[in-house]
Amino acid sequence: MRSTKFCLSIFCLLLFAAGALLASDGSWLRKVPAAERARVNPYAGQPAAAHAGALLFAEHCAQCHGKDALGHRGHPSLRSQEVRHATDGELAWVLRNGVLWKGMPSWSILPEAERWQIITYLRSLQPELGEAGTSIKKKTAVWEENRKTAGGLLPVPPFLLVHVPCVAQA
Repeated sequence: MRSTKFCLSIFCLLLFAAGALLASDGSWLRKVPAAERARVNPYAGQPAAAHAGALLFAEHCAQCHGKDALGHRGHPSLRSQEVRHATDGELAWVLRNGVLWKGMPSWSILPEAERWQIITYLRSLQPELGEAGTSIKKKTAVWEENRKTAGGLLPVPPFLLVHVPCVAQA
């Protein structure tokens, strides 16, 4: 009897693990209702919104996704093709509902306008792959090594810069 319960427990654990692995293939996108998918970001292309989104990202998202949005400690890059090809509505749905089985919390506590600003910021970032398919992570690692060798005197490389003009406040 005890071995049957043990085997059943192991089977359930493996089934759960397989489900978690399958969820990493973008299955979260399939959960987004069609009406949500079609939503349009009211702040799309607005530099002031991207700047505000960058500040919000640094406060709420960078801890898991890295200050450069390239992923951190097993959390995914937000510059990936999967994220870049998602609609604004899909990203808004994920921010509002989270992907709890993957560790992504719901950010419904943030006002909707702030969630749209984060999406605007994400859209302003360069893709994960840079020139000739070289990953930004690899280029950043090489730059960090060169910076250490140069005594920390190298400027920030252009592939890490985000062009978000500063907007003067009245």
